[in-house]
Amino acid sequence: MENLKIEFEETATKNWKHLAQISQLEDIFFSAKMILEKIRTNKYRASIFTQKNIQITIITDALCDMHQTMLFSLKEGLFYSVSPLARISLEHAINLIYILDDDTSQRTNQLSRNYIETTYKKSELWFQHEKEFGTTEEIFASKKKFDFIKFVKNSNASLMKKCSNWPNTFERFKQCGAVKAYRTIYAMNSDSVHCLSEDMFNFGTISKYPAQLQKCVLDYLKSQNASLSVYLFCQTLRFFCFGLQKYSLLVKNDECNANLNRLCKELSYISEIHNIDLFEDLIKK
Repeated sequence: MENLKIEFEETATKNWKHLAQISQLEDIFFSAKMILEKIRTNKYRASIFTQKNIQITIITDALCDMHQTMLFSLKEGLFYSVSPLARISLEHAINLIYILDDDTSQRTNQLSRNYIETTYKKSELWFQHEKEFGTTEEIFASKKKFDFIKFVKNSNASLMKKCSNWPNTFERFKQCGAVKAYRTIYAMNSDSVHCLSEDMFNFGTISKYPAQLQKCVLDYLKSQNASLSVYLFCQTLRFFCFGLQKYSLLVKNDECNANLNRLCKELSYISEIHNIDLFEDLIKK
């Protein structure tokens, strides 16, 4: 039992040490944000489709906001808020890469079509529900939304007919060469978004340990959540930087691309520390 106690304590100590990486990750994020501002000046006047430029701007703005929010949570120890945001941020980063990997307007149009098609279907269902169960005000609000998106769809008949569908999440990851990230980060982190059942299960096992071990098991599980939050932030920031590299190539800014490449290497190094620590822990078991 003493050996098991030592093992839990050593792993927890190692996990808690990963919090020291937060300051380095913060520096990398703000460096990336500054590079983004330089890229946006587009000093080489590269030609970008208007709608694509709008999509890039909104995605990168959103990613900046999400990463800044995650940083605040990491520094305040609000680790449960990091995991779902990291999963969402990762998907947006993949969307950015997916759009930027297309020299045409096809993928940009796919995303526009996806908004119209999915909103039309959801609005129709909302309106049908309110007609059956809603108040007069609720019926009016849902009909107004449905009428609006119906008008948008009819006004973009050519787009709806000629453009291919926006791929599902896995397909977008796959086309961006990020199947591993999908399997190990996006898919495995879905529980933090939908129900937190993994944490509920793990913390529910504490009572099954002998009384003298329960405190260190609790600390071990908390340290695991903290370390995972740092790792997830590192990974989604790395894909954000990959997306910014694509952006820098689009506007032909070699200086920004080189600086982003340096940041990606720093993030890979931090990520590798987590991988090595995890591998060492698995060997012990």
